[in-house]
Parts: sequence; C-alpha cells; structure tokens
Amino acid sequence: MLGDDLWTFEIEEGAFDSSLLPPDSRTPNTPEYHQAVRGFLERNLATAAGWFQVTVEDNKVRATWKSSASAPRPIDEIIKMLSDGRYAEAIQLLRMLLPSRPTDPVIHFNLGMALSDVGDFAGAGQHLATAVELDPELTNARVALGVCSAREGNWEDAAHHLQFAIEQEPTNGYALRNLGACFTQLNRLNEAENCFRQSVVALPQDQRCWLGLGDVLDRLGRGQEADVAYRAAIDVNPFNDLSEMARAARRKIAEQTLHMSGHERLREDAVAGCVAALQRFSTMSPEQVRAVAFEIAALGTKGINPYGPEARYRLRTLDGEFTGMPALCLMYVGLQQTAPEMDMQFDLAEEYTRAKQLFEQVRTRQ
Repeated sequence: MLGDDLWTFEIEEGAFDSSLLPPDSRTPNTPEYHQAVRGFLERNLATAAGWFQVTVEDNKVRATWKSSASAPRPIDEIIKMLSDGRYAEAIQLLRMLLPSRPTDPVIHFNLGMALSDVGDFAGAGQHLATAVELDPELTNARVALGVCSAREGNWEDAAHHLQFAIEQEPTNGYALRNLGACFTQLNRLNEAENCFRQSVVALPQDQRCWLGLGDVLDRLGRGQEADVAYRAAIDVNPFNDLSEMARAARRKIAEQTLHMSGHERLREDAVAGCVAALQRFSTMSPEQVRAVAFEIAALGTKGINPYGPEARYRLRTLDGEFTGMPALCLMYVGLQQTAPEMDMQFDLAEEYTRAKQLFEQVRTRQ
C-alpha cells in the first residue's frame, strides 16, 4: 500500500479535461498535448511535492510524488482551489487521485461537492454516497447529499438525507438551514420555522439562515417577526445581493402593512404622521421639501420598518430624530407635493387625504 506521503495520479489520456489546456494543445496523442498536460501537472505539484515525476505515455497520464514536510497536503491544496472557485482544475486533480486512494472518503466527498456545485448531480450523488458508505460518521457528506438532491428538486429525498445528518449532529447549522429550505418547499412551514430558528442559533452570521427564517415567517403571516429576521440578515453584511433580497422583502412587508386593499378604517398613526409632515413642510420651500423626501427615499432602499420603534433616523435636511412611520409619512407627503409621479411602492392616499382635511381645519381655526 502507498504511504501517506506518496501520491499517484493516473487516468486514461483521453479522459483528461482538455478545457484546462491551451486551445492548440487539446488533441490527445500529440506532442503539444503531452507537453501541455505535463505543464499543468508540474505547476500544480510544484507547491506540494518534495519530489515528483510526470509521464504521458501508453495512453496514460501519470504523476507520482512524495509530499514535502514543509508543504500542504495535496488534498488541502485542492480544497483551496475549490474555495477559490477553480472547479475544473480541482475536479481533474481529484479524479486523478482516486486510482491511488479509492477508499478515501475525503476525496469522494470533495469530488462530490465540486460536481454538485457545477451541476453534475448524478456524478455528485455517486461520490457523496460512496463517501457516506466509507465513513458513515461523515455528517457533512450527508448534508451534501441533501443539498445535491435539493438542487435537482427532489425535496423529499433531500429532507431524508438532511434529517439523518441532524440525527448525527443536532447542531449542524448547514443541515438545519437546508432542511428548513426543504420543508419550506414542501409547505411544511411550522417544521421549517423550527429548523431555521435552530440554524440562526448555530450560525448567527449566516445570512441565508436569517433570510430563510424571514421567508417562512412571512408566509405564515407574521410580517413583523419576518421583518426582524430580514433586518438581522442585512446587519450581517449590508452590501451584497442577499442583503438586497432582504431589503426587497422588508419593503414588500411595509407596503402590505401600510395599506392593504379593502381595509375598513384609516391607519391613525399614518394620518398623524401625514399631519405632522404637512405642518413641517408648511414653512419650507418646495426645494427643501423635495430634498427631505429624496433623502428618506434613499434611506428606504436599505429598508425602513414602519413599526420598529427601536430604529431611529437622523436626516441632513431636517432637524430631529424620526422612527419608521413618521419618516415614511414625511417621504410620502413630500413626494406628493413635489414629485407625485414617482412610484413610492406603498399607498397612503386615504390617510394623506384625511390628514389634509385635518390640517386645513386647524389652519382655518387659527
């Protein structure tokens, strides 16, 4: 048996991924092909091998080397490639390692993960299942099997794998998060909520956990709780695509909460907010009013919770400190006065109309 420090790559010549080679060196059994394959392997071995030998002959691509005591293990270098998004290179090297390490669950696990990430779900499933057979305690391989099934839309199979993983490791945040997503797809929302709540405890800095929790709570009709979860997702990292998804969800909740079609009475807090806005703007020029409205609109792209008393906003264009509903009323009234053509994504028309009546009544008495 090969020692732990002696490694061998070997595959059929035509099985090498020619996309990794220069365009003019992709024809097997040519000098250019042999030179390009050797160059690829030598570049990847240079940082991990104390000694290595590469041959391309007899329709075989073969590389043998001994690890250097001061260099990373080959599998560590390949995992780094995967984390850097260099999937094609990593997959090729993992496939070439298998002949000398056919019973190594770590190689099967990483190859299965990589194939799943590039969309080869059949190949991924085979290698991940092999990893689990070789090491039944490899919980992350079970999680990866679940993710692979979910990517294919096989939600029941995915849930089965993930539930098994959680039985092995109850606090595995990734298993809990993905099982929550499966339950959401299966419309098992109470179970999904339970999974996501556990996942945010295990992975408090994972935006997808918070987003999943927010989505489930929103679907359960608990908008204010969902808004808290979305805000937590934004707090983790305000400047990526996931935070934009959370902001869009918060805006939708705010719109639905502010003014639902067919409601039987006006929202008195919105009426009061509009009256206060009319009073403030009565002594300001249209340009000043517009500046205030546009500043709040810019804040609104990050999400303003109309019912979040803990959130307070300070403006450059107006003195004072404002909670969510008063700020939104300032924006609504200001835009109605200076830019009524703008789509504000929520409707306070009836509350604004009532506020104008009240404001005129007060001015008439003065």
